[in-house]
Amino acid sequence: MNNVTLENIISQTSCPPLSLNDFRKFLTYIEYSVENLDFYLWYRSYQLRFNQLPTDVIEMLTPCKIPHENAKLSKLYQMQPFRDEIDAVIERFFSSNSMSELNVEVSTREKLLAEAVYTTHPSIFHAAAMEAYHLMEGDSFVRFKSEAIKNLSPATIHFRCIFGVILMILAFLGVSMTILLHQGRWMRLVLTPLILVGISYLLSSYRGICAAKVYARMREIKPYESFPLSNTDISTCLEKGYSTVDVVNSAIIQEQKRILLLAFFQIVLLSVLVMLLILLVPVSLS
Repeated sequence: MNNVTLENIISQTSCPPLSLNDFRKFLTYIEYSVENLDFYLWYRSYQLRFNQLPTDVIEMLTPCKIPHENAKLSKLYQMQPFRDEIDAVIERFFSSNSMSELNVEVSTREKLLAEAVYTTHPSIFHAAAMEAYHLMEGDSFVRFKSEAIKNLSPATIHFRCIFGVILMILAFLGVSMTILLHQGRWMRLVLTPLILVGISYLLSSYRGICAAKVYARMREIKPYESFPLSNTDISTCLEKGYSTVDVVNSAIIQEQKRILLLAFFQIVLLSVLVMLLILLVPVSLS
């Protein structure tokens, strides 16, 4: 999974469950920080559109070349392309009253707001865009990949956890019965399948992975994946179709198989330890 990067998601070169749509829904309904993605996508789109302007206009609006005389600034403000869009972006992502306010450094915000008065050059948003990107890359994206590896829904995970606990309780009740009835220790070995299945279900719920679904290349849809996406995104980037290259899915399957192999050894080890403890219990506690 290390070869799957945030750039793969943003450039839409990956397919479900690691698509841009999947990431947006995860940020919207799980992380509650979709503003980072919205702003970064807008920034990339705006860069492309701004760079299509005539070279002399771009040069004139470069922050380091802007005059500081009030008369010239007043005239320059009227000449700025995309002024209304920039004002809307600042209102949405950098206003303290906005529901989509970005969590950026105070110094970054203050510098951006000061420069935005004089220019609409995309470079004034670079620092904020990088902060949003690195926040997603080092935090939200890590959890998103962990969630994507799971092929079970929360409801199934809860069911498996409860079922595993019930099986383990039944196993220990069986041990208690052999003790009360003064049965030999080796009679407790009949409980081995119950313990194996119980531990398997508990580990399955902990990992969120079902072995049968891994080898069938199937997964359960998580609740938030069926929720609609907002249509109010100001980004002009349009969703492209998913890539037909199954690279990301293959990466997920490989990671799931690696986890299953580790889980297999854990199940065997835990089962052996539990059975040893059960066999060590005296035939009679009296």
